[in-house]
Amino acid sequence: KDHTKHNVDENGICINCGDEISFKLTVSGGTVVSKEIRKALTSDFYVATITAPVQKPGTDLYFVYWRDTDTGEVVSTYTTYSFFLVRNTNLEAVYASRQNYTAERNKGVQVSRVVTLKENKEANKYYLYVEHSVASAAGPITGHGVIFTTDKNYSDADSLVLGNDNVEKRAAKLSAATLTGMLEILLELDTSSDSCTLWARPYIIDENGNPIYGDIKEINTSSADQHTGNDSTAIEVASYDLTEINSDGETDIDFNEPTEKSPFEIIVSIFTKLINFIKTVIAFITDSGVQV
Repeated sequence: KDHTKHNVDENGICINCGDEISFKLTVSGGTVVSKEIRKALTSDFYVATITAPVQKPGTDLYFVYWRDTDTGEVVSTYTTYSFFLVRNTNLEAVYASRQNYTAERNKGVQVSRVVTLKENKEANKYYLYVEHSVASAAGPITGHGVIFTTDKNYSDADSLVLGNDNVEKRAAKLSAATLTGMLEILLELDTSSDSCTLWARPYIIDENGNPIYGDIKEINTSSADQHTGNDSTAIEVASYDLTEINSDGETDIDFNEPTEKSPFEIIVSIFTKLINFIKTVIAFITDSGVQV
C-alpha cells in the first residue's frame, strides 16, 4: 500500500486501496444517528452513534442498556452512544420495568469487552480490539486494559488476573481514566502451526483500585479478519478516547415511584381496600340512626 492514510468515500471504501473501512451496523429498538470518520481520533474506523427512546413507546418500560445480539454482551448504558465500528455489529436496546430498572441497569454501568481480532499485513502480527463503557455515576476509573495468554493452562478466570506473571497485560496509559473508548493492541503470535488460540480478558480499575473483569474470550487466529487500517503507523497500544463525545449521551430517570408494586404488594393493597370497605359498610349498618 503506497499511502499512509485512507481516503474514504461516502460508502466507507478507501479510494486509494479499496479497503472497506465502514462495517455494517443494525440497531433494534433504536436508530443509527451517524457513521463518520473522525480524523482527530483515527481515519482507520468509523465512529458510529446510535440512540434509543428513554421510554419504550406505548409501554411502561425504560431503557437500561445496549446489548450485542451476536454475543449477548452488555455494551453500554448510554442512551445515545458513540463507539468505533471495527466489525459488523448488531445491537438492540434493552428495556426494563420500574421495578427492575436499577438492577438491570447496574449490569451495564461498568463493562468492558473484547470486540475482535484482526490480522496485520506482517506475518504473525495481529490487532486485538477492546472497548469499555463506564456510566459517569459509576466513575471515575483509574485504568483499563486487557490480560491475555496463548497457554491453555492459564486461560481460566483464576489465572487471567492482574498480578499473575504467567499471563501478559496491556494497559492504557495517557487515557487510563477515560469512561468510554477503545484500545487497539498490536500482538505478535506464534502461528507456526498454521493457527494460534488466544484467550483474552478485559478489565477496568475503579477509583478504589479494584479490578472489574470482563468475560474471557477465546479467539483463534484462523478466524481473524484482515486489518483495514494503516499498519505502518501501528504502535503496541493505541488508545482512543470517546468520553467527551459521549458526555451528553446519558439520561437520568427519576421515577415518582421508584418501583412498581410487586404481585404480593398488589394483593395486600386489594385486601386492605376490601377490609376498609367492609368496615365502612358495617359502621354504616350499625349506626343507630340508619334504618335497614
